[in-house]
Amino acid sequence: MVSVLSLVYNQEAFVAEAVESVLAQEWPAERLQYVVINDGSTDGTARALDPYRDRVTVIDQENQGMLGALSTVMELMTGDVILGCSGDDVAKPRRVARMVRALQENPDAGLVYSDLEVIDRDGNLLEPSFLDAQGIVPVSGRIRGRLLHGNVMPGASLALRGCLKPLVVPFPEHVAWEDYWIAWVLGGAADVAYVPEVLMRYRSHGQNLTLGHNGRRQALTAAKELPFRRFMLSDVAAGEATAAELLGGIRALWAIAGAAPAHAVRPLLPPSPDEARVPALLAEAYAQADGGDLDGAALACCRVAAVWPFGPALRGLVEELTAAVERPAAAVRAPDRSLVDELGARRFVTFVDASALESWPQLLSAYAERFDADADATLVIHAHPDDAARLSASIPRLIAERGLDGDGAPDMVLASEAGERLRSLAVGVDAALGRSTPFTPAATYGAQEIDALRVLAERVWKAEREGAPVGTTR
Repeated sequence: MVSVLSLVYNQEAFVAEAVESVLAQEWPAERLQYVVINDGSTDGTARALDPYRDRVTVIDQENQGMLGALSTVMELMTGDVILGCSGDDVAKPRRVARMVRALQENPDAGLVYSDLEVIDRDGNLLEPSFLDAQGIVPVSGRIRGRLLHGNVMPGASLALRGCLKPLVVPFPEHVAWEDYWIAWVLGGAADVAYVPEVLMRYRSHGQNLTLGHNGRRQALTAAKELPFRRFMLSDVAAGEATAAELLGGIRALWAIAGAAPAHAVRPLLPPSPDEARVPALLAEAYAQADGGDLDGAALACCRVAAVWPFGPALRGLVEELTAAVERPAAAVRAPDRSLVDELGARRFVTFVDASALESWPQLLSAYAERFDADADATLVIHAHPDDAARLSASIPRLIAERGLDGDGAPDMVLASEAGERLRSLAVGVDAALGRSTPFTPAATYGAQEIDALRVLAERVWKAEREGAPVGTTR
């Protein structure tokens, strides 16, 4: 039994060809369930479907949106195999039979997919291979690691085993695209098989979600994936992806977020209720990295990214692990500490710009809560030479106002450097506080991230005690 679904919305010009292509499949009518759901179209789509209502189950409903409508129609599917044909696409002859055979030939596969050809509004061929046009290398087997980077399976090409439908529906709120969700959940439950044939005609007409976008619209469309990508980083399990794939998944989330306007990203990645777990998650990631378990460290980084995707400690560790994966034999070079040693700094050094400390004195209070006089740590407060005279008076006053000038206060040094000496100072520190500067390569922490800074410090101290290199997070 094969179930075919068509979700249509304002596709008056194309829907008849889509329906005809399904009805023309060489498959017994008694073993073909075909449901078309007209999701509140406002054009002539309903009229275009009238000639087929005696042969096809047509459901006209108020608009629910893509995921809502798909959840509704998927619940109706009763076939051993379920596949789709959008109202603007065309199924090639024998597509159904070929996809069924692919599942029969791959008994461990829960999902199969094929290539598509791209056509224009009038059916003229634009691209003989959708995958080639999109630069997608098809994969088979357990593919979750590859999916962390991006989806490789166009929704128009999918066919899945009906017995796995309960894993797919209902579609959760964090899902942007149904094909990506289906690929992810079924890719975690069973193998995926690629059928190296063109079995669908995918129509490009300027309104597609995959094709036809300008740069800004593409960035905004891709940004809708961010909640789902965050979910994937929390859901991927040990053994499902290599260290390189796990780290690539984190970087992919960063790339998408970086390409979209900040006002579009913020509501898509709200603070996680699990943010209090960040220090413990970071400690686990550091422990795995220092133990030489790159896969375990990368997986732990994914857990951090799912909760705290843009934290400075995470960025530093991902860079370190990426370097280790790409250049495993490269020696770890310790930073040049000559200038911080000249200042009498302790083992863990944090850099903060004095003017930033004036603007955000809470940085000093937050730092002092986690680094007391006994901590093997120094806060280097740097005053630009042009403003050093004023700051050399105002910074001690600010420190005294917060009661941090006594014996129990953290170790602090006020410095003023310029040119090459400033650059040498900056590369010798372990972290920065307040705001990033062009000359400070260290990760920069805010007042809300001092707990993570403390975890990094404890990693450095542990490595110092054990005489081991700490990596390149500095």
